[in-house]
This record gives sequence, C-alpha cells and structure tokens, in this order.
Amino acid sequence: MKVDIDKQDKGTVKIRVELEIDELRPYIQTAASRLGKQIKTPGFRPGKAPYDMIKREVGEAVIYQEAADDIVKKTYPDIVIKHRLEAIGRPQINLEKVAPGNPFIYSATVSLLPNVVLGDYKNLKAKRKDVKADSKEVKKTLTHLRKMRAQEKLVNRVAQNGDKVELDVRLFIDNVPVDEGMSKNHPIIIGENQYVPGFEEKIVGLSKGQEKEFQLPYPKDYFQKNLAGRNVDIKVKVNSVYQIDIPELSDEFAKSLGKFNNIAELEKQIAENVQKEAESKEQQRFEIAMLNELTEKSEFDEIPDVLLEAELQRMVQELKVGVERQGLKFEDYLLQLKKTEEEIRKEFHEQGIKRIKGALILRAIRLKENITVDAKKVDEDIAKQKEQYKDELETYNKIDSPGYREQYEDMLINRKVFEYLNDLIDQKK
Repeated sequence: MKVDIDKQDKGTVKIRVELEIDELRPYIQTAASRLGKQIKTPGFRPGKAPYDMIKREVGEAVIYQEAADDIVKKTYPDIVIKHRLEAIGRPQINLEKVAPGNPFIYSATVSLLPNVVLGDYKNLKAKRKDVKADSKEVKKTLTHLRKMRAQEKLVNRVAQNGDKVELDVRLFIDNVPVDEGMSKNHPIIIGENQYVPGFEEKIVGLSKGQEKEFQLPYPKDYFQKNLAGRNVDIKVKVNSVYQIDIPELSDEFAKSLGKFNNIAELEKQIAENVQKEAESKEQQRFEIAMLNELTEKSEFDEIPDVLLEAELQRMVQELKVGVERQGLKFEDYLLQLKKTEEEIRKEFHEQGIKRIKGALILRAIRLKENITVDAKKVDEDIAKQKEQYKDELETYNKIDSPGYREQYEDMLINRKVFEYLNDLIDQKK
C-alpha cells in the first residue's frame, strides 16, 4: 500500500492511498460474499456462490464500490495511527479510482490538531493576589437574605419607596407602539432601580387603578437597540400595590435560617463564603493571566476551521444555557439584542481562537510533563454523580456517556496542570 501525505491550507492534510490489485483481493472477496447473500443463485446457499456468478448478477463495478467502504474503514485509521496524525473531525473521502483491473486509489482530507511550540512555562511572571472578604459583599448578602424572607402585604394606598407595584406598561415612539413594548402586570420594586432611569420615580404616589403618561430618554447603551438613545412615551396603569416588610437583622432572624444561634454566627459563615468566592475568582483570574502570558510566548500552527467552528458552537451553547437560566428564551434574547445567532458567533471569533490556544497549551504541558489522573478516581467521581442524578434521566444519560467521561477526565487533568504551574510560581517566591 502506497501512502502520500501532503500538507494543505488551514491546518489540513491530504492523505492519498493506493492499493495494488493483489492487496484488493481480500476486500473484493468479502464484498462479493456480502452482496451474494442479498441475491438468489440457483444451486447455492446465500453468500456461497462463486465470485464470477455474483459478478454476473450484480456487476463488478458494484462489488468494487461495496469493497471501497471496507477499504477506507480499515486503512484510514491504520494510516492515522502509523503516521501519528492527530486528526480531528471526520475526513473528507474522495474515491479517485475504483475500476476493475486497476489499483484502488482514494484520498482523505482531514484537519490536524495544531502543533504548539511552548514558550517558557517554568518562568511565568503572572502573580496571584492576596484577597480578603469585602465587608460590602457581606452586607449585600445579608440584605439579600432579609429580602428573601420579606413578607408582601396588599395595601390600599399610594405607592412609595420600597413597595412592590404591579402595573401594565405600554411604550410608544412618535405615537407608534413599540414592538415588544407591552407588558401586563409587570412587577417592579420602587427604589431598586431595575428599570430605565427615572421610571420608578414616576410611579411613586400612584394607587391602584390610576393611570399615568410620561416621557423618558432611554440610555444610548440600553440593551433593546430599538429604544436605545430614544425619547419614549410611556403609559402605565397600576393594578396593585404591596408593602414589603423586611425582617430586622437580629438573632431571631439568624435562627430562622436554620443552623445559626445568633447574628454573629451568620455573619461569620457569610464572610467565609464571600472569602471562598473571592479566592475562587482570583484563582480564575490568575489562571487566565498565566494562559494569556503563555499564549504570547508560544507559537501555534494555523487553527483549522473545523476546530474553530466546534469551539464557537460550544460558546453559543454556553450562552444559551446562561440565558435560559435567567428565565429567558434564547430567541427573545436575540430579538432584544437585534442580532442573529450567526452575528453572535462572529463576535465570539477572537475569544474562540484564544480559548483554543489556551486548551492547546494545557494539552502540550500535560503531555510534556506526563500529567495524568487516576482512572479509578474518574470512575469513582462519575459513579457518585450518577447516583446524585439517578432521578433526572436527561442529566444521568449525559453523565453516563463516553464523551462525558473524556470531558471530565480532561477537566481533572487541566486542573492538575494549573496546580503544577501554580507550584512552579510559588517555588520562586
């Protein structure tokens, strides 16, 4: 078998494979036997007729086409392994010559994982900062907990600061109704400034059943592009007003949360949680800084389109999940942005390249330093996850898939690579 490998553009190679007639015979015989089982040949059991009889029935060209699949399936993976090609994605197969009495020739065009020439990863300048729990974050968390335990009471009075108001809203520009500009029974809490600036102040003093018309300028960077920078006429009708009673910050409040004896214990726990979150965010920043530094120091082959497309698809999927967690439909999110999914993908292009290079760097270091994880630990972790989600079929099946195991193992190894880089930096302190 003759194999030629030619480098192409954009990180791809073209593998040209030629099999001589003698090398073809086993594949031809197997294909003929398989086709023979599909036809009736007088005097022979299915698949047992001589080759010449099968050839007369189906045609030799059909036999060769049938054999072509077997040849590619057998020889292509062997070639990739033998020549140590780190192929990604499916190859594009082209049958160049499939004719009786001639050598069999096919080509496979496939993308390769880009090669990385690592920069000096043992002398990184990135530094991890010392972080301390922000007292403002502790207070913010306490306020959030109090609001979660707040009681709402329907009142028959005018709305005031701190109240929850449910109202119908209609938006107009130049007396024309705005698309997606109508909302029924929309809830707002006066004073939280969750809406366009100035809106909540216009609601103060209104009571159930009252209507009001006013105009507000929308910020130039407002997320709904059709409203951004425009003067918008707004019509509202108040449907209900609720007084929100927020519990006082006291020992009794701490006890109501279950496992605290007093407010001091609650504040201590919150401070510890805020500290852990701050440390986690700093670790993420530090790891990104290390990758960015290494990206600048390293050299990469051209990133293949298939690799970039896969990363962009992953990023869009991550965005969809994040949007849906906020209770929005992705289609509505795109409408608000006045963008298509394809436009979002284009905006992700630069970040996608950066993420790919970061992954390639981590992979190169783990191979060079032989960083691995215990397969037994991976199996044990996945077994625990499956037990945890045994009643959630969709999640369970995802965890149970081979692809998830590979992804989880990669995540654990990457974590160990970062620990290795952290240790190198710590040793130089």
